[in-house]
Parts: sequence; C-alpha cells; structure tokens
Amino acid sequence: MYRLAAPRQYQSYVLKRYHPEQQTAAREAKLRQMMAFPPEISDPRTVMWPEVLVYENEAFVGFLMKKARGEYDLTVLTSLRMSERLGPEWLAAYDRQSPEGLAQRGRICLNLAYAVSQIHTSGLYLLADLKPENIKVSLDAQVSLIDMDSVVLRQNEQWVFQAEKFSPEYAPPEIKDLSRQAGLMHENWDAFSMAIVLYKILLGLHPFAGTGRGELSRLVTLPEKIQAGLFPHGSRARDLQVVPAPHQNFRHLPSHLQKLFIQTFDEALYHPSARPTAHDWYRGLQNFSALPLRYKISPPAEKPEQVAYNLTRPVRQLGKFSDYLVWIFSLNFLEDVFLGTSQSYFLYVGIGSALLLFNRLLTGFSIDKKARKIILHQKHFLGYSYDEEVPFDKLYCDTLTSRRKIRIRFYKKTSASGRKLMFQMRFAQSPEEQQKFGKMALELQHLGLLSREVTV
Repeated sequence: MYRLAAPRQYQSYVLKRYHPEQQTAAREAKLRQMMAFPPEISDPRTVMWPEVLVYENEAFVGFLMKKARGEYDLTVLTSLRMSERLGPEWLAAYDRQSPEGLAQRGRICLNLAYAVSQIHTSGLYLLADLKPENIKVSLDAQVSLIDMDSVVLRQNEQWVFQAEKFSPEYAPPEIKDLSRQAGLMHENWDAFSMAIVLYKILLGLHPFAGTGRGELSRLVTLPEKIQAGLFPHGSRARDLQVVPAPHQNFRHLPSHLQKLFIQTFDEALYHPSARPTAHDWYRGLQNFSALPLRYKISPPAEKPEQVAYNLTRPVRQLGKFSDYLVWIFSLNFLEDVFLGTSQSYFLYVGIGSALLLFNRLLTGFSIDKKARKIILHQKHFLGYSYDEEVPFDKLYCDTLTSRRKIRIRFYKKTSASGRKLMFQMRFAQSPEEQQKFGKMALELQHLGLLSREVTV
C-alpha cells in the first residue's frame, strides 16, 4: 500500500499494488466489474471501493482507492483490555466501565451495520471475509471497510469471482459444506460474521469462547465450537463446563440486542435464511442504551497476589480477614500446647475447624486446581517462576509461530514504549501440544493479557 504524493487530485488516495503473481487478468476483470457497478454508499469514506486501475508499462499492477479514515484497525477494541499504547484519549473514549465509553462502542456497531447493509442493498456483493482486521476505526466512532477487492460478486443471478480467503473463526457453520464455492454464500454469511464482531466490540471476547463439558472438551478451536453451537446464552449452555466471566455482561445489553444475538448464534445457527440481516442489526442498534458493563476481571493496580481468576466463576478477592483469624488461632493453640491444659485442646479444634470453614467460604469452594495455577503471585505466574516482582498492570504477552514451535512470550512494561522479556512458553507443532497451547491462550485472553484472538 502506497500513499500518493502527486498528482494533487489523488493525494487523498492510496495505491494498492499487487505482487507479480497476483497481477492477473481475472483480478483486473473483477475490479473493472466492481468499478462499473459500485454500491450506493452515502459516505464514500465508509467503504474503500476501487476507483482507478493502475498500469505500469501497459501492464495491470493495482488500483487506487480513497485513504481510509481511522488510526487503528478494529482489533484494538475487540479484546477485554485495551493497550495503553492507544493513549489516554482512546482509553477514556472506549472505556466499557463508563456509560459514555459503552455508548461510543455502540456507535461503532451502528456505523458498521449501516456500512454492511448498504453493500448488501445493491444485491451484487458479499464481503465473505468480514473481520476486525479489515475494519479501520477512528476516535469519533467512524468506520472504514478495507480489503474490498476480496468481495464476492453476483453476475447474471450467479455469484462469480469466488472468495479468495475466509477466516474460520468468523465464518458460519455452513463453511464446512463450502469448498470455496460462492454459490452457497448469501448475505446472511456476512451477517453472521458481523454479529461476532459486534459481540466482541461490546463484550470483549468471542461469542463462542468457553470450554465444553465431557466429550465436548476436546473442541479447542473457535471454528469447532461454532460448528457445535456452544453459545453460552443458547440452547446448549448446559454443555459448557467453563464459561468465561465476561459473558455474564450479556444480560446488561438491551433485550432486543440479546434476542438478535441469540437468534444469530443459536436459534438460526443452522438456518441461514432465518438470521437477522445487517439492516436488522442497524435498526436494533439505532437506540442503543445499555447499563455500564461491570467487569470482574479488571486488572488490580497494586496487589496482584490478591487476585485469582476462577475459570467457572467471576474473580473473587481472597479472604484476608479470615487469614488473620487462622493465624491468631494457630499461635494461641501453640501456646496452649506448651503452657495450657489438655482440656482446651478440644475447644481449639472446634474453633479452628469453624475458622477454616469460614475461610473456605470467603475464598470460594469452586477455585479448582486449574484456577489455582492462575492465581497471580509476585514471584509465580502460570507455573513459571520469576524472581522479579511484576505488577499485573505491567504484564502482557504475545504469540510467535514458526514451522516447528509456537511460543507465548511474557513481557514486563518498563516504560511507555519499552518492554523486557521475562520468559517464554514453548509448544511443539503437534496436535497434543497445539491443544495445550489453545487452552493456555484462551485463559490468557480471559485475563486480558493476550489481546488478539488465537486459533489453532
């Protein structure tokens, strides 16, 4: 992608130049068709449509389109925790904890639904690969759809120029019957993908994020869970063993939006023609009003050792008061062992049992072994020892994939732009290791430490 310095009338455009192997006659013909029949878009900056073909030595090399507005792609707003690199203005504008921030996210959803509905109104185009990476967003909630040259076209009542790529974690279940044949695709395909994006904008995680019960626990990737219909608010909710806590904020959304999500991800999951359209979503989002989403997973500011992440229930503060009572009891008991009488032993055993039960009630019965590993200590994190004290809000991670290994790298933020590598977790490129990686990546996403969706 190149910005244009001259001529002057094209300074607001960018050039998309294809690699030599992509400079084909079929691609040139597709772009000509798109330019001959553009959709009616009220705001040209909303959809970055091809406008001028570019040739070099009379050979097709690419096309010009208007420069997309928006500093970032939408992925910066689709995870639980926004990166501090966005700056205070962005963090405040899109804070889910505030009514204003949630309303601003609602405006993004409204503008996105409107843009997609306008493309569908023409009856000529499908996006096919709608995902946050293909959407630019600005501070004032404006969106720009990019990568439009990958759309599917309709010609003579048939879909032509088949989709070049799909993102399985945003594709509906019928992808399993689609051998990259456009004939099975309709506007409801885009509506399903868009609903996933909307869910992530509002709640911060994929609608099918969770762990199945029994045999379903073997389903690790998001596409597998979509195929199985494991939506936490649908008819198969009881088939989920682990439901990430942020899904609980679904109930704070307006009831009509909840119905649209349930219809898309559950009732009409296997019935594409019954799914809400992009225009249905646009109408439903016009009067967006929701309670501020009260996340229980917000990172602690000072004492990371007091926070535990429970994979089956929201974050729970460990009971410090009862800890002190147990310590006092223990000291008194030891004193009586050396100085007291045997009759007081039975009294202390009874009191001690009651205090231990009280402590258990405060800390929660459901903190299982897996969750205990994710209790954030200053010198212990996810089973990996580290000698330096690291506050939770200074910790983040990313992934690196090679042909032989997958790595999760943990960093400590040292400054606004600096970081220090703490340690790495390595997984081999084998089915067993990939399954371990998928589960670990999912847990890190729930904690807000891993910002992008990871699929295996």
